[in-house]
Amino acid sequence: MDKNQLGRKSNTAQESYVQWVINRANKLKMPYPPQRSVTSTTPAIPSPLPPKTLEESQEREATLISENAAWQGQYREVVRESDALMGLLEQKAWELRKKEQKIIELVNVI
Repeated sequence: MDKNQLGRKSNTAQESYVQWVINRANKLKMPYPPQRSVTSTTPAIPSPLPPKTLEESQEREATLISENAAWQGQYREVVRESDALMGLLEQKAWELRKKEQKIIELVNVI
């Protein structure tokens, strides 16, 4: 069969086939993900506006530096708390092991 005998491609044939597949999948109780419409477009995420003046840029930079320092301080505080809790947990685990060893010794004596 020659390619020229088939004629031009038709999107309507493809759309009807896709619709047939979706209907058949639904009839057979198969999950079929909803098809995104070609005409729907996702809006672009707006980028931040660049500063208009050097002073504005420097103010923004100073603000970001102070925010960064504040976040780093909070992070260090959380790490310190976590380390303290881990130390307490290890201490309790060690105490528990000692108690278990004493119990085992007492059970062996009895």
